[in-house]
Amino acid sequence: MTKSKIKVYLTIFISFISLLFFSTSFGQNSKSKSIKNNLLPKEITLNPNTIKIIDSIYVFKNGIQKLETIQLFELKNGILVSGNRKYYVNDTLNQTTNDVFDSNGNCIESNTLLHFKNSNQIFERKLDEYGNIIQLTTTENNKVNILEYRNAYEKNKLVDVSAISKKTGDILKKTSFKYDSRGNLIEEWFKSSYLDAKNLYQYNKTNQVILHKHIRNGVLNDSIIYHYDKGLLSKKEWYEDAFANPMIKNYYYNEKQQLILEKQEDLNEKTEYKNFDSFDNWQIKEQYSYKNINRLIKRVFINR
Repeated sequence: MTKSKIKVYLTIFISFISLLFFSTSFGQNSKSKSIKNNLLPKEITLNPNTIKIIDSIYVFKNGIQKLETIQLFELKNGILVSGNRKYYVNDTLNQTTNDVFDSNGNCIESNTLLHFKNSNQIFERKLDEYGNIIQLTTTENNKVNILEYRNAYEKNKLVDVSAISKKTGDILKKTSFKYDSRGNLIEEWFKSSYLDAKNLYQYNKTNQVILHKHIRNGVLNDSIIYHYDKGLLSKKEWYEDAFANPMIKNYYYNEKQQLILEKQEDLNEKTEYKNFDSFDNWQIKEQYSYKNINRLIKRVFINR
């Protein structure tokens, strides 16, 4: 299978699983402070008068299959208060998800109706004072599964997490975090019955990550080198075991330092960002492969 085909399949797969926001993975905030609006993409800068965001994603495969996600977020005083997501395949509604948020904008409940098999999934989270999960309850067709998370902190930083099955008492997964003297995360270690993996990070003098290594079962799986120009990310080199040559992505900006183009020459792929508002939010994102558009995202910010 070519790199291009792998990337296309990953794009479609990720668009699907992104709907399932709650999972049995940790999803913890290692810096240990409550994250506001944790269901919104991180690059969005909110206008204080924003009351709604419509974020629509369209994925096209070979001109035949169309995947579509329409996400509606409602905000009050800059904080998420409700969310609704609908997922379509070839214009047929497959999933509907309604989200509930706490006073900090953290998603604490997600109710998903799977229309194609008439099934309902409910994910409920309890959070600690830092906004990290301490309990995840999953209910599907009246079957309940509960995971408890034991979080340990040092100097207000998350250092250890254990995910424990409430039914059996077994530790299903452990994660530990290490930081440098400037508070940057330098190591994540994940361990379970089927996985022993680490993410290692290095930073420059301005605390920008310059190297990321992923190690699985003691073997380097892949690494990414980050390059910057005048403080802006200019290039990423991704070295992966399955391929002899690195995948290189270059980043280009306009005179306002807004990211307008990402290019990956080896895969003949590019992503263009367009229609920026006064808060530097892009409202159109187009992704191309071999000059053909295969994914389109449109955003609408509605202000009071």
